[in-house]
Amino acid sequence: IEQVGHDNTASISQSETSDRSTATVSQDGWSNTATVTQTADDNTASVFQTGNDNSATTDQSADDNWAF
Repeated sequence: IEQVGHDNTASISQSETSDRSTATVSQDGWSNTATVTQTADDNTASVFQTGNDNSATTDQSADDNWAF
């Protein structure tokens, strides 16, 4: 998780069974929110937010998914 700005929030949650899964969050601005949840194997999630008041939610609960 990389954050530049003010009042940004981000969370990444990976279950014990989410083998080989990766997640990144990059926020540049104010009042951005990002949530990534991974509960399966071989998933990739990348959230990039630039500006203000952006929101993103990614939930990967099956194998071999990509989210950008």
